[in-house]
Amino acid sequence: MNKSTILTTIAFGIAVSIPAIAAPPGHTADTLPRYLLFDIGSFGGKFSGFCYPNCRQLNTGGEAVGIDATSFPDPFDPCFYDCNVDYAFKWRYGGTNELGSLQYTAGSWAQGINDSGISVGLSLNGKYDKKTQFWETRGVIWKNGKIRNIGTLGGTQSNAWMINNSGQVVADALTGDSSDPYINVSQANCRWLPTGGSGCATADFGINTIYFPVATTIHGAIWTQAGKLVDIGTLGGPDSSAIDINDAGQIVGWSYTSYSAGPSGVPDTHPFVWQNGTMIDLGSPLGGTFAAATLINKNGEIAGVANTTGDAAVHSVVWEGDHTPHDCGTLGSDYGHPDWMNDQGDIVGFSRTAGGLGRGFVCWHTNHEIVDLGTIGDDPESEATGINNAGMIVGITFQRGVADLKGWVSIQGGPIRDLNTLIRGRHGIHVVAANTINDSGVIAAQGELKNGEHHAVILVPETNFALIAKITAAMARLQNESPSPSSATQSGASHAPRPGCTSPARLRPHFCNPG
Repeated sequence: MNKSTILTTIAFGIAVSIPAIAAPPGHTADTLPRYLLFDIGSFGGKFSGFCYPNCRQLNTGGEAVGIDATSFPDPFDPCFYDCNVDYAFKWRYGGTNELGSLQYTAGSWAQGINDSGISVGLSLNGKYDKKTQFWETRGVIWKNGKIRNIGTLGGTQSNAWMINNSGQVVADALTGDSSDPYINVSQANCRWLPTGGSGCATADFGINTIYFPVATTIHGAIWTQAGKLVDIGTLGGPDSSAIDINDAGQIVGWSYTSYSAGPSGVPDTHPFVWQNGTMIDLGSPLGGTFAAATLINKNGEIAGVANTTGDAAVHSVVWEGDHTPHDCGTLGSDYGHPDWMNDQGDIVGFSRTAGGLGRGFVCWHTNHEIVDLGTIGDDPESEATGINNAGMIVGITFQRGVADLKGWVSIQGGPIRDLNTLIRGRHGIHVVAANTINDSGVIAAQGELKNGEHHAVILVPETNFALIAKITAAMARLQNESPSPSSATQSGASHAPRPGCTSPARLRPHFCNPG
């Protein structure tokens, strides 16, 4: 597939008098860095974006991956996402490159990248599964300009979620076993999953795992360094999902625990950690019939969600390296979930207050107490989506069901600050959401253009001289190789993409509804 390169520009001069990005305890909002904004653009359509939550789409070097729209109508019915052909992208040093798909007219989406720049995600392959009446997807790896299909475990679907720095990939894949009695049976006891959001109770295990209908069992899997997809099994039931992996090769996810249905109509779901070839059941830490592990850091600490007794509420939970659980609770309601965890074991996410308002929170590892991060001005609600190892937190303010309003940043849980007040120069983009932040302070975010288009953007602290130097050098080379940046980024779409509010939660633009 031909590669498309989109140039982005620094919209202002670089100032050098801002304090360093490192943010030890005691810093205030007055010492937050200023940022350079880079528009990732599109491949001719009207949007580009990152997945969230729980996506490792930004590496330590500032490279980022996501999904980018073309103006070409999707030839498949049912169509993928917005009914245009949309491709995975990789942003590196100021340039946005199409990663490609398994078939030219089939969509793809990148959702994980390691520090070597190797990316993973999914691609349609152009084949139709008559049993599900849907198009087949495959987990894929993009490396050195080539795409590799990781295959399945005997079925028709797979999805690659994350890749560690050893090149191991965590994935989900269908098996050839069609005896699963819970296909098309909704997980009524599910209160939240990173893949399906709060709507997971209306979908079955397959939809809640890889977004698409299934006709066989689905198992978590690992793509090994030897180039083989290995089934990691289940906790005794027909299905499992594996979603995150650390550099030690530990994997976390969730699994049915038996073939016997509980009061909800499906088997109990437990979180697990898989290590050294063994899947370990993390149990039901708060007494409910549903719990899931969604994140694992380099120290083996785990974050996830668990229902309380009677499935009355869902709370954020952190497990220590020895698998001791801690309840982070909620902000006074029956609902909360984690969006990200750093290597100290601090988590951030979303919870509702006793009055029903949504708020971003941080739960510090030192005491496992949940702290309301508030909102900005009269913005009604907020969510915290990322935290780095310096304690810098990013997130969103929004109006539920209507629109994202502002991306924000906080130091050590201090007052949240509108990112739009920290960006230098005139760039014509309003940052409506911040997705994640790396340890260099680089932020992957979502911006709205004046014409209503939504683009993925990268915010680079202007004191990150090393990355800025690489961007400057790369852009100088690209200027000599490409047509004008404006012609590459202008939209040629004949119709606007639909907002995607009926699409899987992690594929939605933020303006569909955070939380």
